[in-house]
Amino acid sequence: MLDLSRTALSEEPSSANARIIANNYELVRALGYSDLTKRILENFAFLSELPRRHPFEGQCIEAMIDWAKRNNAKFEKDETGNLIIDFPGIGSKPVGLQFHIDGVVAEELPAEQEITRPPLELFVQTHDGKEFLGAKHSTLMADNRAAGALMMALATDSELVDRPPLRLIVTVGEEVGLLGASKINPKWLEPLKCIINLDSAPYGSITTSCVGGARLEISMTSEREEKDKNSARLIVTLEGLPGGHSGSMITAKIPNAIKYGALLCQTVCDNFSSARVVNVTGGSAMNAIPADASFEFVVSKRSVKKVKESLNRFKRILLEDTGELKISEKEEGDLPLTKASGKALLDLVKVLHDGVIKKGPPLVSSNLGKMRFENGRFILGILARAAGTKDDLDQVVATHTQAADSFFATTNVLLSYYPWKVDSEAPIIALAKDVMEKSGIPEVQIRGATGGIEPAHFANIAPNVPCISLGMDVSGLHTTSERLQLDTIEPTYNIVTGLLKELAEDI
Repeated sequence: MLDLSRTALSEEPSSANARIIANNYELVRALGYSDLTKRILENFAFLSELPRRHPFEGQCIEAMIDWAKRNNAKFEKDETGNLIIDFPGIGSKPVGLQFHIDGVVAEELPAEQEITRPPLELFVQTHDGKEFLGAKHSTLMADNRAAGALMMALATDSELVDRPPLRLIVTVGEEVGLLGASKINPKWLEPLKCIINLDSAPYGSITTSCVGGARLEISMTSEREEKDKNSARLIVTLEGLPGGHSGSMITAKIPNAIKYGALLCQTVCDNFSSARVVNVTGGSAMNAIPADASFEFVVSKRSVKKVKESLNRFKRILLEDTGELKISEKEEGDLPLTKASGKALLDLVKVLHDGVIKKGPPLVSSNLGKMRFENGRFILGILARAAGTKDDLDQVVATHTQAADSFFATTNVLLSYYPWKVDSEAPIIALAKDVMEKSGIPEVQIRGATGGIEPAHFANIAPNVPCISLGMDVSGLHTTSERLQLDTIEPTYNIVTGLLKELAEDI
């Protein structure tokens, strides 16, 4: 996907470069775009009012069911929460249009607060003559609700009469390991002529493959000791790093707050004998490069000033002006870890691979995505990815497992999926390429996704149903800098409708 995370789009919107209107629908109506684009954006405004992350998509699915009822469409929901909505058309074999309803949030909230989150506050920002949709202090959720908004408009377009029957496939839990797609009913997919997934970018490209991925949880026990009465308690927070999608942005060398925060704290523990780790937390999701991490430790009171100076100096060496280091003192808290336990924790974070492991081909990468203490154990969530073959993914999982074993830590594989690739001779690829070229795209790119997408599971569940992925231009995924390029919405719609018209005939 486009990487605009380091441009002016990463800044908070201001009156100088953005239109900010309190009501999302009023914002959409005020835009100088076609009625079609506004209709799609109104659907997006509707979806932006609903809970966002897994496992809280229930209200979203019920809202989609209500929408299906209003449009006299047949629907079916499975036990996982996935939903299909059927619309009639020409011929007997339907085409599947698929998107996921869940997304990544900038900050996870307790369950009771997640389901009552206020709606996104949308704004439009201008950069280099282009207009982009964003959300204040939040991820935009264009990944992947922009696709849902487009599909809702397409399925109810009364002027689009020469298309095949449509099956809208709405999945849950994509951002936690393609969970919904992995459990989808084969009977939902097997009757389809093909599946068009709308979860990739950039606009004008066709995605025909993706990497495999494995979600790992590495945990280790830690021992604690009594706190020295002459020690002070410090909270060291590294925040404001760029963050980003751990697939599409993993090659951008974005600093990982967990990794760099651990290096900072290891410097303290190595140079101050009184220093003891107390607690660590960081990251929001395994598939998001952490922008923030916090480390709590105790040091002797007489060392506090020197510790702070050391941390600030080393931060400047490591990260220069990137991010912000905040150091505060705290009166009460948990008992500190023993020196051996704290060292083992920081050493484990240090030795585990993060970022690109092998440039490829095939590309192999790893993201240290989320860390915490739970029930007396240190837990680190990792998303390992590998293009190529099943063996490439198994190897990176084995490498992490071996590193964890050396610290007597336990590795659990929570979810995994192997790389997906469409046969290059598949008629659906040639058809999509032809439609795009006729729409005015001079050089259609056939590409592979550096993150996992749901066709990886569909190909195994219904191997005789071809699948490709298309999309609009979305940048800054999984961060508060996430933006949707507005002038790619209608062209994407036209490509999908053009493809559907061709699919009304057998391929």
